Amino acid sequence: MKFLHTADWHIGRKLHGYSLLEEQWSTFQALKKLAKEEKVDALFLAGDLFDVSTPPVSATKALDQMLYELNVELGLPLFIVSGNHDGANRLQFGTRWMKQGQLYLATQIEQALEPIDFGDFQIFLLPFFHPSDARRFYGITEEDKGQMETISQAMERLVKDMEALIKPGKKPILISHFYVAGQGNENYQLISEGKSEIGGLNHLPASLFASFSYVALGHLHSHLSSPSEQIRYSGSLLKFAVDEHWQEKGVLLLDWDENDLEINFQPLPISKDIRLISGSYADITQQDFVAKIQAEGPAYYSIRLTAKPQGVRNLRDTLMTYYSDILDIRIEEASRPHNRRVLTQERLESPLELIQQFFQEQTGQELTVQQRNWLKDSLLESREEA
Repeated sequence: MKFLHTADWHIGRKLHGYSLLEEQWSTFQALKKLAKEEKVDALFLAGDLFDVSTPPVSATKALDQMLYELNVELGLPLFIVSGNHDGANRLQFGTRWMKQGQLYLATQIEQALEPIDFGDFQIFLLPFFHPSDARRFYGITEEDKGQMETISQAMERLVKDMEALIKPGKKPILISHFYVAGQGNENYQLISEGKSEIGGLNHLPASLFASFSYVALGHLHSHLSSPSEQIRYSGSLLKFAVDEHWQEKGVLLLDWDENDLEINFQPLPISKDIRLISGSYADITQQDFVAKIQAEGPAYYSIRLTAKPQGVRNLRDTLMTYYSDILDIRIEEASRPHNRRVLTQERLESPLELIQQFFQEQTGQELTVQQRNWLKDSLLESREEA
C-alpha cells in the first residue's frame, strides 16, 4: 500500500502581512497531482490544517474545497488529526457522517482509542491535547493532578491504552501532532513554529512510540526534523519564515511492500518562493542584477544591505520599485572594534519608517498595507495640526 504523509498546511497563514492563500492553493494542486500519479491508497494529514483556531471564511472555504477534491473527486481515504493551531471544537463539526466517505477526523482525545482497520493496518488518530484534557478524560481530579501534570505523564498512559488495542497481525500506524525528540532531531532549531507555538510543553521521547510501525507527525515544519526512521515529520507545505528560505518543502511518500517500508521525501513546487538578497544598495538596484533576480520567478524578498544608503528616504518604498513584495530590510554594518560584521537595525529617517521598524521588532511581522495607510493618514493629520 502507498500513503501520503503531510501536515501543517496552516491555511489562512500570512507572511509579514502577505496572504499565502494563493500559494497554498498552488501547492495543494501539486500534492493532489502527486497523489493521483502515485495511486496512493490514503492520505495522512497530521494537524494544523488552519493557522488560527477561528480561521477567516476564505480559509474555511479553501480547506473545505481541498478536502472535497481529495476525498470525493479522487476517492481518497483521509486520516486527519487536529493540531495546536486548530480549533478542535469547531473542526469536529460533521465528523460522524464524514466517516461514511472514509474521511476520518479526530479532534478529541478519546478518538485515539478508536483505531480504524484499513487493510493490513490499524490506524490510531491522536489529536493535539493538553494535560488538562487528559485529566478530564481519565477522571483525575484537581487534588490528584500530580498524577498527570505533564504531557509525558499523560502520553505514557494513553500510549499504553492504545497498545492494548493493537490487533495481532496488524501494522499499527499513529498519526499525531506533538514535539517528539530522538537522535535524529537533537539539534533542531525552531524557526517558523516558534517556542510559543510549542505551547510550553516538553518534548516527548521517541522511545515512547516504539510499538508503532510508523508514526506520522505534524508540528515541526521541516522533514529534516524527524527523530527517527520510523517516526517522521513531513514538514509544512510552504515556507513560513525567512530563515526557511533554503528549505525544500513537500510530503512523504510511504510505500509498504509486505513488511518492508520505503519512505521518500517528495518536494512540491512553490509558486512564490522566499529569496534572500544581499549586497550594497547600488549593487542590488543595478538593472542587470534586478533582471537576474526577477528571472528566477515570483518571490517574497528579504533584503540585507551592507550599508545604509545615503540620501535615500523611504527606503522600503524605494526598494519596492525594484522588488515588489519585500518581507524585511536589514542593514549589515561592519563592527570596527571587533573587525567583524554584525546585523543591526536600520537607522531610520522618517517617522513612518521608525514606527514600521518598531512594530517589526516587537511583533516579528511587517505592517499590512492598510496599517501603513492608516499611519500615513495619522502622521499627515499630525503635521497639519502642528
